[in-house]
Amino acid sequence: MTEAEARKHFPYLQGYWKTFGPFFARPPGGESFADMAERLTAFWKLVCDRHPNQVVWFFCHGGPVRLFRYILEGWSFRDVVNWQYESPENCG
Repeated sequence: MTEAEARKHFPYLQGYWKTFGPFFARPPGGESFADMAERLTAFWKLVCDRHPNQVVWFFCHGGPVRLFRYILEGWSFRDVVNWQYESPENCG
């Protein structure tokens, strides 16, 4: 959905997004970066428990790439939201 379509179908989102911020706000029917970080943290712990001292490959979309860096490299909320690089490619 484009930004124009989102404004048309969800006019309340601008205020909602400003109130909760882009890390914690949930898009309609979706999950926030915070929700995804929680889910990925649990997944990461499970992988570490089941595959200690092994090399494990992950294939995922750009959002989880950012959040794995948040989890593993200690990024701040701002680092995730204000990504300063080209958007990570899927499976990047």
